[in-house]
Amino acid sequence: FCPYNLKAWSILRHLSLDYGKRFKLRVEGLFTMLFLGFIAQFVLLVLGAFQVIVFNQISMLILLFKSLNEFIFIISILIMGASINGTFNFHQNILDRAKKIALDMYYYSKFYDEESIKDSTNAVVKFGFYQKSIYLDSLLENNPELTIDELENIYAEKTMVTVNVFERNIEELKNDQNHNPFQIMGLAISYSLLQ
Repeated sequence: FCPYNLKAWSILRHLSLDYGKRFKLRVEGLFTMLFLGFIAQFVLLVLGAFQVIVFNQISMLILLFKSLNEFIFIISILIMGASINGTFNFHQNILDRAKKIALDMYYYSKFYDEESIKDSTNAVVKFGFYQKSIYLDSLLENNPELTIDELENIYAEKTMVTVNVFERNIEELKNDQNHNPFQIMGLAISYSLLQ
């Protein structure tokens, strides 16, 4: 859990969101025009079915085929938009789990010694203690004058920086979820809305 990798991910996400704003406006405008065209074709079909407007059979079939294609296209766009909005929760769950793992690694490696870790069946405990021992060994090689308490404090600071980066990314993701969802005509699309 390197804070630099998380920061790079955050920068790339912001870059993608900035680039996507123009595309989002274009998609919303085209979708609005497509939806209004579908409504007009549907009204013409209904008027033709009740013979308010007289169409020959070929014109009626062409209109029906175009309306059906546009309806399928509109539904596929709505499903795609709902899946995009659903990924916010998916990514938030990933970041939450990673933050919890980082906190567990910190807490377990702080309160357990090497003997109690050997008997543990918890993979997070073992992995946390293993990562801590590798990090502290490398620090000790570079700085042999450091005491065990100083090494523990350095490790605690590093872990808490990583946890803070996770928390900041989770907050940014929640902000994006609230302010930048996939919208059609100003309405955020979700699977519950489609049902």
